[in-house]
Amino acid sequence: GHDLFSAATMTRSHPNTSIPTDWGVYRRDGGGEWSRFGPRLLGVAGMAHDPANPEVLLVGAGDGVLRSEDRGRSWRLTTGWQIADVRAFAFDAGQPGRVYAATQWGPILSVDGGRSWRGAAEGLPVRYAQTIAADRAKPGRVILGTEQGVFVSENGAASWHAGDSPPVTILRLVQAASRPALFLAGTEGRGAWRSRDGGRSWQAIDPASAGANLYAVAIRSDAADTLAIGGWEAGVRISTDGGTSPDAFIRCSAVWSISIVTTGGGGFLPGVRREKYLVICF
Repeated sequence: GHDLFSAATMTRSHPNTSIPTDWGVYRRDGGGEWSRFGPRLLGVAGMAHDPANPEVLLVGAGDGVLRSEDRGRSWRLTTGWQIADVRAFAFDAGQPGRVYAATQWGPILSVDGGRSWRGAAEGLPVRYAQTIAADRAKPGRVILGTEQGVFVSENGAASWHAGDSPPVTILRLVQAASRPALFLAGTEGRGAWRSRDGGRSWQAIDPASAGANLYAVAIRSDAADTLAIGGWEAGVRISTDGGTSPDAFIRCSAVWSISIVTTGGGGFLPGVRREKYLVICF
């Protein structure tokens, strides 16, 4: 079996106290029950596991990066006071131990699997970043979403240059698993944007959500033409033709996260893979 992990923030039931009671990391067991484990954390924004070592978990929070080497049984803060407000992680597919993180104070880098970190903002005219992706087709290539659009590094975050994207805050950024040149971005107030050349140039898609804040974007792992976007007052919009037109709409006032999960077919359609959409909304 598998454990499902989730990073969580304050809920409506949280009491008005200075000590958080329901923030932190939660785990869903095989019976479908959720339980909080690990330290209580303020401002949890992102979580990732090391693809080379499933025992290693990283959590990004207001206080920095917390790391576990035993699937969450124990934790250690691996950043100092200089690093805070960590939003997202990206592991370099071709260089084990190399991991990048987006923070509201600029990107940071670890070369030892998250045990230690250093700044990686050389050449960036802006620092605020909420999302980051490591190009799985080219080790050392990193795509960063900032408050002034997309920036690209070709040398493992040693330096950066601007991509041809709108100069707006990028809220989410994902790469297609089956078509590495395809990236999808959700923005603040400018809707969804798509890149078909590895993040070098970008085009707006889905005019109906052009003015929305899109906090969630997803691409189906085995069918890159199936895209899903969602955000504040935008609901969930799904396209199966690469974003040319929406095929489905799920009404939801505020969408925070979308995942597309594919499952093997059975019954009357053996071998046909179906998709499910996992949505966190408020």
